[in-house]
This record gives sequence, structure tokens and C-alpha cells, in this order.
Amino acid sequence: MKLHITQCVIFLLIIFSSKLYSQFPDTVWVDDDYNDSTLGWETTHFSVIQEALNSVNNGGVVNLAAGNWNENIEVRQGKKLIGAGVGQSIINGNAESYTVVIKDSGSVIKNMTLNNYGDNWDFELAVETGIEIVIENIHIIENGMI
Repeated sequence: MKLHITQCVIFLLIIFSSKLYSQFPDTVWVDDDYNDSTLGWETTHFSVIQEALNSVNNGGVVNLAAGNWNENIEVRQGKKLIGAGVGQSIINGNAESYTVVIKDSGSVIKNMTLNNYGDNWDFELAVETGIEIVIENIHIIENGMI
């Protein structure tokens, strides 16, 4: 009996400690001024949006500061990308892909401008699921034009 209890305690300690070390943060921040001298660099503070989205818990929040980002991103696993405001947080994609793709239910994008520098007027935003997503306060422009 004593051996069984000891085994259970060891098992629970292993499970608990592995969760502590493998868990991503619930909230992260993205700012184009962050770099390797920033406290929390590449843990809770990033300069690339997709890296921040990849590093936050499912359902977590990525806070996007005012600035310009030249990247195409995917929002997955119910994650929330919250910008500083329309005209303040600007994501500039390219014509090879959608600027923002929402892949999973529960995902949120809001308070930002999406711009795509390409010839196709349909490349700013793609939604691959229509269940329980939020798209709020988004301004979509093409090649810098409304």
C-alpha cells in the first residue's frame, strides 16, 4: 500500500512539474521596438506577430502595440490578436498569401488595419472557420488605398 501511494505521489509530481515547464503564457506583447535587451524577450515580449501567436496558450491574448508589421499571419486555437487601434497597429501583408488567416473557432482579431501590397483585392483576410470568431474594428486597405 505504501509503495502504491509513493508511486501516485511521484506520478502527480511529474505531471504537475511538466505542466509548469511546458505551459505558454496567457498574455504576450508585440512591439517593433522590442529586442533581445527587452525583459521577457521571446517569452512574453516579441517583435514578430506570428512568433507571439505561436508562443501564447490556446485562447491566449496577443497585444499588438502601435506600429507597422510586414508579415502574413495565421490566428489559430482561439487566440486573440488585439491591436492598439485602427491606423495605429498596421499589418502589411504581401500578395503571395492572405495578410491574416483565421483558422479556428474562438479566434479574435480587433483594433487594427490590414493592408496587402499586391494586385489581388481579395488578399487581406481569410476565415477558414465560421464558428464563434470575432472580427471587430478592422480597417482593410489595398496598396495603401481605402
